[in-house]
Amino acid sequence: MIVPAPTQGNRRRRRRGLRALVAVAIALAVLVVTFAIVGSLVTLPLYALSPGAAPPVHGLIAVPEGLGVRPRDRIMFTYVEEGRVRLIDWIPDKLDPNIHLISAKDILGPSPPSQLVAQGILQMAQAEQAARVASARALGFTVPGTPIGGLVDLIAAKTPAIRALAVGDVITSIDGVPTPGPAQVAAAIHAQRPGATVTLAIVPFAATNHRAGVVATKDVRVTLTHHREGGRSVAYLGVALDPAPAERFTLPFSVSVNPGSVGGPSAGLAITLGIIDTLTSGDLSGRVPIAATGTIDPQGQVGDVGGVAQKAVAVSAAGAKVFLVPPAEVAKARSHVAAGVRVVGVSTLTQALRVLQGLRCPAKVTARRSSGASGGSSGDCALVPPMHARVQQGA
Repeated sequence: MIVPAPTQGNRRRRRRGLRALVAVAIALAVLVVTFAIVGSLVTLPLYALSPGAAPPVHGLIAVPEGLGVRPRDRIMFTYVEEGRVRLIDWIPDKLDPNIHLISAKDILGPSPPSQLVAQGILQMAQAEQAARVASARALGFTVPGTPIGGLVDLIAAKTPAIRALAVGDVITSIDGVPTPGPAQVAAAIHAQRPGATVTLAIVPFAATNHRAGVVATKDVRVTLTHHREGGRSVAYLGVALDPAPAERFTLPFSVSVNPGSVGGPSAGLAITLGIIDTLTSGDLSGRVPIAATGTIDPQGQVGDVGGVAQKAVAVSAAGAKVFLVPPAEVAKARSHVAAGVRVVGVSTLTQALRVLQGLRCPAKVTARRSSGASGGSSGDCALVPPMHARVQQGA
């Protein structure tokens, strides 16, 4: 069969068709490259919460040589990765079941974005302090605390405080009158007239650490503005204070915690358990790998945290067998952990210790429950294992 050669007109039409295809391909490539460049530069008003990691908490904790023991347990804290969402990442993040997108407004609240990191650092410092106190009290020590001032949590933009104060400052007096807590700070400010200039005595939150020694206060002068409250104009400093007063605690031993770049309050429970494990001679969790998340206060109360779904993924990947969470987070944690991970809700440090006691001595704990007996048993099966001798001696 003989096929006639294409005519010159056919060749021109084919070349035009080929050039059109090349033009379309080039246009698509340009669009893709442009979208990639623009998408990587444009930031949406969203934050992505994604699974972080679950490292051992003992790596954060240090005690003086000879005071503690080398823990054999594996107690993990966990955190989430938090970052702004770029346009190019929005669709993959939206489709990932382990990533939660949340509006910047919900993350920041009334805080300026520049204060977000400072708030995370302050919250971790508060968690460290509370963990030291709660662990010492769980070990049987009396830990007195003295309120010293109102703790600055947030500073409103375009207010007098923005130039004079920082997140983490503790206001100890106003015009020479002591303000041992937030109520006294608010009363002293509201007693002034708008436009008045006051002198605030401040110290950093680190001054509440018993190892800080005597920390000199710094005086700052601030001219108050005003805002409407209850239908009238009142003096206004422009800060939000922590509901609890900043306290200086006297601890029986020295424990330092170095969280690195991890911020926020949610490692409080895990740090507390890690300190107890370091200062006692037994295996707190019976060498069962556990993870914990939850805030802690000096009285040993465990509080709610965020990002539990993402933390559940992280602790599963790290090999935890038990995951302690606040009671309100149990359902969410169970829906995201791997098979074989037991999720337990705890609202106090005592409850958490009882869970670990059951891991150490399951037979004895079960027998005691069956017989209706109460109280702890001796040795490693006590609610808290025996303290290291140096701790008992007050070294």
